[in-house]
Amino acid sequence: MNATIWVFGNPSRQALLPALVPREDYLNAISVGQLSYQMAVVLGPSIAGFVIAGAGITPVFILYTVSILISLVCLYYVGTVPQEVQMQSHGRLHSIKEGLRFVKKTRLIWSTMLIDFFATFFASAMTLMPVFASDILHVGPQGLGLLYAAPRWSCYCGIFV
Repeated sequence: MNATIWVFGNPSRQALLPALVPREDYLNAISVGQLSYQMAVVLGPSIAGFVIAGAGITPVFILYTVSILISLVCLYYVGTVPQEVQMQSHGRLHSIKEGLRFVKKTRLIWSTMLIDFFATFFASAMTLMPVFASDILHVGPQGLGLLYAAPRWSCYCGIFV
């Protein structure tokens, strides 16, 4: 369910940024966005594991709910974003075929998408992390949080798994 929502939400968020940030600040905005995302991916599970172990799961869900509400309020104040309208359309199927042709003939994009596909396909091991934490490693929620953060931490520390 989360992956399905991410598939539809991520392009929307990416399309919103150029409309909100001036052209000269665009690269800085992307950098800040990526930095905050990477920090959240690493620190979020690590901290959540310790919070769950100490205070239970309720505070984590409350904090998550509050953060979602804050982002919805911020999105409300952004208002409507002007969009460029394409006057000539050849239909959805034609657009999809044209996009696939472009991706296939652009070697860098094609190889990047292929690598991403395999990484996503074989990354389903992340769904087994709770089993590893409880049944194999016997580490509890703190260990599970650290296990979820470990792949990112290892990249930052120069250790590649």
